Amino acid sequence: DRGRGWEYFSTICNHPEMTREGSDEADLIRLPTGDLFAVMRTGMHGYWDPFGREHFDEPPLAAWSREDGKHWSEPARIYIKDKLITGIFPRAVLTEEGVLAVLRCRPDGSVIFSPDGSGTIWTDEVVYFNAGAQEQARDTMQNMDLIGPTTLLVLDLMRDGPVYGLPITVK
Repeated sequence: DRGRGWEYFSTICNHPEMTREGSDEADLIRLPTGDLFAVMRTGMHGYWDPFGREHFDEPPLAAWSREDGKHWSEPARIYIKDKLITGIFPRAVLTEEGVLAVLRCRPDGSVIFSPDGSGTIWTDEVVYFNAGAQEQARDTMQNMDLIGPTTLLVLDLMRDGPVYGLPITVK
């Protein structure tokens, strides 16, 4: 009805104990298996707590649905080799070969990869911006899309400045 009528269907994530800000800025994608995959922001800055207090970490959370969104799994944190992935504004893209890529930004920026496209096994991270190596941290958000069968384009939108593009070929 062109957006005139709405009704409740399901809740992807309602776990305030796992988040500092709630779960927002979600991205949703259909996986090669047919499952739905959602990745969501949980904190204002996307930081991890250097003192090991998990309740202060701000990682994206991932959830899956095998029922076209009617029911969702419990949300999970994303790890690569025991390293917690943190950040905000996650964006998910699936390459034509079935590799799931998720962008996350602030304070740093990187793209992480699930080679089997399931979002349960994460093997690699490409860091395209390291705030510690720069004179000042960027407070902007980046975006990502597929521009070829195996090529992602990350766009970095500088506040009051130029737009930078970084192509990433996924093999």
